[in-house]
Amino acid sequence: MGNGEKKRKKRSRKIGFEDKLSITDHLEELRWRLIIICVAIGSGFLICYIFKDPLLRLIQRPLPEKYQELTFIEPAEALVVSLKVSFFAGLIISLPVVIYQIWNFVAPGLVKKERRYTLPFVISATILFLIGVVFAYFVILPVGIKFLMLFGAKYWKPSITVGNYLSFSLKLMLASGIIFELPLIVTFLSILGIVTPKQLSKNRKYVILLCFIIGAIFTPGPDPFSQTLMAIPLILLFEISIISAKIFGKKKDRKEGEEDV
Repeated sequence: MGNGEKKRKKRSRKIGFEDKLSITDHLEELRWRLIIICVAIGSGFLICYIFKDPLLRLIQRPLPEKYQELTFIEPAEALVVSLKVSFFAGLIISLPVVIYQIWNFVAPGLVKKERRYTLPFVISATILFLIGVVFAYFVILPVGIKFLMLFGAKYWKPSITVGNYLSFSLKLMLASGIIFELPLIVTFLSILGIVTPKQLSKNRKYVILLCFIIGAIFTPGPDPFSQTLMAIPLILLFEISIISAKIFGKKKDRKEGEEDV
């Protein structure tokens, strides 16, 4: 692996960012990026598995107190849950490395001025994802579970398995983390000139409808309450995206104007 990495770096320096890479070079670059990502996530998983007990208690906290006693109905369910929680936590702590590798893979296709956003992009993407996970953990998850439990308890006695709860909560937090990347994605597209603030504002009503559709898709539960909880912050994020696009779009336009002069 060491020799391969040296050869890859040597070839990258020889080719340079401004030259086009062949398909073989792209595949080689992708292979090394994926290896680094897998090593980072694997290392994070091993570290988090050591602390699986506090992580399992942490993931269970959003449940109402009277539903804290979860059950499992399959022999391997408890082990699988421990592995899933450790993997999800490992993914979070290795996120900066993952994002950095993805960015560096697409960076050769960007111009020099666009590549200078590497560090801000990595930091912003990590922070926004963490904010999304925290928002789901402290707001959407407890409120949504409480609503669903109160609704179902009218007809049946709730008995939640640890596997079902974990699947519900992790999907919700992962979806929220991805959704909170919206301002960064829109800002980056505005920097590239693909979208403009005027286009975003003009299509606001369609975006609001799309937010509720996305909320229905990404929310594990079928209830409209938790879907709305997901859609509202998504709409707010879209408005933030418009403001961000205006700020960075204006800077970009001004710099381009100066260069033309």
